[in-house]
Amino acid sequence: QSLIQYGAYYIGPNADLEGANLKGANLEGANLSGADLEDANLGWANLQGAGLENVNFRFCDIQHTKFINANLVNADFRGARFWAVDFSGADVKGVKVGGRHLTEILSYIVKSDNVKNFDKIEIVEV
Repeated sequence: QSLIQYGAYYIGPNADLEGANLKGANLEGANLSGADLEDANLGWANLQGAGLENVNFRFCDIQHTKFINANLVNADFRGARFWAVDFSGADVKGVKVGGRHLTEILSYIVKSDNVKNFDKIEIVEV
């Protein structure tokens, strides 16, 4: 898949988007596999059906974000801040979670419908 432009950012596999402001971005179906989104703002972003394998979401601001049917295999959410996130239908196999917002991410995953591989989440230290 080719790169997607959102403002000043080019988004695609293995993209370096550390600290990027992607608030409200419509990235439905985008392939961001292996991207570095550490400390990015993903508030109100639509990542429905996106390929997000091995993405670094550490310390991201993730509020009202849609991960519906996304492939989150081996994504790293340690230290990320969550509020009102929808993981319905997402594959969370090997997802790494940890930090002071651990309870929030686990509760949003549990509340979402048809989450795949919930039993394969890794709880690790930040």
